[in-house]
Amino acid sequence: ALPHGNYNRPVYQGSYDITYAASGFDPVTISGVQISNYQTKRINIGLGEDVSDVLAEVSIAVQEEKGTVLPFTGTEFFNDGANVYLKAEADEGWVFEKWDIDGELFYEDELVYTLNGDADIVAHFSEEEQIPVINVDPVALLFGEGVIGSVHSQNITIYNTGNDVLEVISLAMEGDDVFFVDEDAPVLKGFFIAPGEWEQVAVFFQPEEEVQYVATLTIESNDPDHSEIAVPVSGEGVLEAAIIKLTPDTMEFGDVQIGEVNEKTLVVENEGNLPLTISEIQSAHDAFEVPGADLPMTLDPGEYHELPVRFSPDSDGSFSEEVVFHSNAGNAPEAVLKVLGYGVDPTYVHEPADTGIHISVYPNPVDAGSQVLITLNEPVADANLVMFDIHGNLVARLHQGRLAAGDHRFDLSRHYRRMNSGMYLVTLSTSRGISSQRIIKP
Repeated sequence: ALPHGNYNRPVYQGSYDITYAASGFDPVTISGVQISNYQTKRINIGLGEDVSDVLAEVSIAVQEEKGTVLPFTGTEFFNDGANVYLKAEADEGWVFEKWDIDGELFYEDELVYTLNGDADIVAHFSEEEQIPVINVDPVALLFGEGVIGSVHSQNITIYNTGNDVLEVISLAMEGDDVFFVDEDAPVLKGFFIAPGEWEQVAVFFQPEEEVQYVATLTIESNDPDHSEIAVPVSGEGVLEAAIIKLTPDTMEFGDVQIGEVNEKTLVVENEGNLPLTISEIQSAHDAFEVPGADLPMTLDPGEYHELPVRFSPDSDGSFSEEVVFHSNAGNAPEAVLKVLGYGVDPTYVHEPADTGIHISVYPNPVDAGSQVLITLNEPVADANLVMFDIHGNLVARLHQGRLAAGDHRFDLSRHYRRMNSGMYLVTLSTSRGISSQRIIKP
């Protein structure tokens, strides 16, 4: 027999029926407990005194008939004081709302309920609200120094993290006219972004004098909560400067087995009129490296250099980091390359087939601009994206309902101020599996 109390024991991933028993108490069996690799499962159990001669009538129903519930629908009898494991799964286009147990309401889709007499249990589902949600990255365009008469550019990415089509109605620049968006760009004529998709817009800076410039880029959309997003834009005109440009500014390496290498090419260019000297390249994690860079590296005005960037994970799970290029660049002395990847352990014999569900958070440790990136190989109808603190308390529900295949980004800014310093767990659970990412708020 296994010991009682706190202990560790390896188990296979899967569904379990767990029985709790103690001398003089009524044993309790909870059916259908889902155990996932690298996840902690907490179940609160209360063992009542042996009252096996007292039965409780339990009735479970689905109010709107737009979902399924476990362990049954209908009426069955249990020992009074027993624990009943309840789980609700919404149909596509619907979301779980609440359990109503004799007038007491519970909002968790998975629930262990201790019987105290007969119980009428009703699961409620509601139609999923279809709304677009706009997010932008970066939240401010800081050009730094720009050479007078030259044209410099930065990209702003517009994401739709909602579940309905996002219409970007207009982009308007107000302020100093040295900032502009290409008038011939198709995106300026109004465009649509499907759920989970994104669109990039190039913003240009052409300084005319040795002064500071400021403007505001206003993005109007059909997001019901944020119909206008104001993006601050700034820059300074100078006669001479080294200007660094990284292309691309974000690299996604996808799935890579532990010990294997995926390599991509980065172009580093000097768009200024003074020599650019890169003195140091720092990676926030050893899994990402830029080999072959002979430092210090000097690029003459107009010169560019191609550098390999490699991702070689040393553990499984998601990686979301930064590679920082330190230089004498007037626009970005610490230019940042965002790098993302997912490590896969091929030696883990009990690892199930890839669920096609990956989660990462960038940047991490988090700040007010951090985003959760979800990658799905296939669409899911029952995605539940939540954040817990280190004690297992629910901090935020970021999404519940359908997600299309592809990449989805969810903004943490609305919850950042409510988070205390410490460790948190962001978890995406669906009928196809569970994926989590630990995050830290400094």
